[in-house]
Amino acid sequence: MGATEGDAPSEAQMGFPVTAVVTSAKEECGSGGCWTVFDVEPADDVMQEQLRAELETELGDSIPGTFLDPRRISVYIEDSGHGLDVRGDFWSWPAAP
Repeated sequence: MGATEGDAPSEAQMGFPVTAVVTSAKEECGSGGCWTVFDVEPADDVMQEQLRAELETELGDSIPGTFLDPRRISVYIEDSGHGLDVRGDFWSWPAAP
């Protein structure tokens, strides 16, 4: 498949809902792999709490892979003060409930 530990999810792979406006994406790397941090703001007429709930419902803590790219994407959502930071990576595992 050509996957490397330097791979990080793209905006298209994350599948953000239409209520989310991605204002920037930054790839970062550390020991073990790379990830992408997306700055996400609510679309017009959407409250931040509503956007967070929708992201948590649609993305959850992981996004399953596809036939062409079977890697699962781990998802982490944090408040950033101006919107939400959504991090996606191919290598970490979500925390157990």
